[in-house]
Amino acid sequence: MDESGAVVGRVAGVENYGAGDILEIAPLGGGPTQLTPFREPFVGEVDLAARRVVVRPPDYEAGEDEAQDA
Repeated sequence: MDESGAVVGRVAGVENYGAGDILEIAPLGGGPTQLTPFREPFVGEVDLAARRVVVRPPDYEAGEDEAQDA
């Protein structure tokens, strides 16, 4: 779920390619999975008992715009 409480998908896997853990999130509506770094600021609360993770996915488009302005 995101910070507003909206369910965005389910965790399909946790990967590690050598630079830290990455959550693979399968979107509710289908489509390709989304990879999100499993660390702050991208992941907030993790509640194992409730099987819930609050994610703040990276905004790659905003990041590209900021890089061009620099």
